[in-house]
Amino acid sequence: MSLFPFDSAFANLNTKQKDAVMQTEGPVMVIAGPGTGKTQILSVRIGNILRNAHVLPENILCLTYTDAGAVAMRERLLYLIGQDANKVKICTFHSFCNELILTNPEVFPDFEEKILLDELTQIKILRKIIDEQAYGHPLKSPNAPYTHLKNFRTLIEILNRENISIEQLRTAIDQEKEQAKTYKEFIYQRNSGTNKKGDLKVVDYNKHCQQLENTYEVALCTPRYKELLK
Repeated sequence: MSLFPFDSAFANLNTKQKDAVMQTEGPVMVIAGPGTGKTQILSVRIGNILRNAHVLPENILCLTYTDAGAVAMRERLLYLIGQDANKVKICTFHSFCNELILTNPEVFPDFEEKILLDELTQIKILRKIIDEQAYGHPLKSPNAPYTHLKNFRTLIEILNRENISIEQLRTAIDQEKEQAKTYKEFIYQRNSGTNKKGDLKVVDYNKHCQQLENTYEVALCTPRYKELLK
């Protein structure tokens, strides 16, 4: 295996990046924005561990958030360290956890008869829920029935991720409406757009409250979603 790609990649890192690569023991946290070289740091760090820490490639686990990220990491490692990159376990958090569940059924008995929800099935379930709603429901759109499907899906993901119950959402909405009264006729929301007069977007108070109530009405459909999942 030629060491030139690794040496060249390491030489192109800045001081802080090199510090992260050279730290082979204990946790290392790198905070950086998009396009700043995080994938490259991880790749070079794995290469450095294989060269200097006497670790076998099959004993390294690399997790990413997306399939595209996993592919990019694999390609980067192949360039840096050669065929050993194929022995490094690189996958998304979801696929790794799913593999653990499937290969250790005795540890996860509750998952024995469950299957991973694919995107197509989820969309079918969401469409069924929308079809069940009465005319005038916030999820209904007269001309394009599934216009709000994406927002519905996002709301479900947020409620699940943040572990927010319907009751907690109701409380938060009531608090938001009460706080908004202090602005009387308008609510000024930063970072949501601009108007002609400055860097604040002006949103009508009544419209804002209606949007909050619409969100709540949509959230009331989440128990039905969980029922259909079962």
